[in-house]
Amino acid sequence: MTLKVIDRLVKLSPKVQILGPQAFRPYPGSELYEECLQAGWQEPQSLEEWAHLMKNELSYLTVKNFPWVKDKDFVEAMEAYVRFGAHSVKSALGSSVKAQRLLKLGFILICKLRWKLKFFAWPLEYKLAKKFVTK
Repeated sequence: MTLKVIDRLVKLSPKVQILGPQAFRPYPGSELYEECLQAGWQEPQSLEEWAHLMKNELSYLTVKNFPWVKDKDFVEAMEAYVRFGAHSVKSALGSSVKAQRLLKLGFILICKLRWKLKFFAWPLEYKLAKKFVTK
């Protein structure tokens, strides 16, 4: 259902940008925050630790830190497949990801094929592409 909603939103306007789907991120004070602690997540113990976490992690926390996510590579790859596969080639090329244009275009085309087929198993090209992204 999530993939269908993404397709519908992108068709509404070329300006729509979907960032996700993403793993749940725990926010203090929520019921799910307590469940995350019970699942093994280690919360920062001070404001300084929170500040360090926020400064050094993209998107609040990375999926690698979430013990409740079983297939972390799949979740990361899905974010890329939506970012580069669900949107137009022009939009995907304009993303903030820094990589050689030809490599980026090749990855976009693979993502677009995966998105069209809704086939996301074995994200080998995603793992390879991560090695070529400029930080």
